[in-house]
Amino acid sequence: MIHFNPHLSNFKLKIRILNFFEKGSLMFGSSRNGAVLLPMVLMISAVVIMIGMAGLVVGVAFNRSNASMRASNMALEAARAGIADVQRRILRDSQWMPICASLAIPSYTLTVSTAAKEAIVDLCVNKVGNEYTVQAQGKARLRKKQLNAVISIDPATNQMRVQSINEVQF
Repeated sequence: MIHFNPHLSNFKLKIRILNFFEKGSLMFGSSRNGAVLLPMVLMISAVVIMIGMAGLVVGVAFNRSNASMRASNMALEAARAGIADVQRRILRDSQWMPICASLAIPSYTLTVSTAAKEAIVDLCVNKVGNEYTVQAQGKARLRKKQLNAVISIDPATNQMRVQSINEVQF
């Protein structure tokens, strides 16, 4: 019958650990373990480095998509701010007559700024009768968003009503 002696196995382990630090080998007097240990350590290191690089690539991709989404939202909000600016101008002067053929030559340009970010809005406003058609194109970084709005003025009461605001897909 074989008896397990925990003190003896613990003693052997301590000797092997001491031997490793003195001779670079876990076995007594064997020099092959060093030759086997080096490729294993290199393979484990390569796997750890690849996992780290994969995590870095995923992090960069996530950061870029998040920044792109923020720029897109900022362009959309800038276009909304442009439409609100047109509404204020109409309220101040109901006879305001902007001239615009297309967004290539806008009626005017508005700059919308927040903390460290800036967006530009090109506005094309046309008046036909009592209706204003507004094309607002917000630009933030490389993102563009365009909103089209139709605003009507009741000539009897001089009240403004936004009939529609639609986003144009590029």
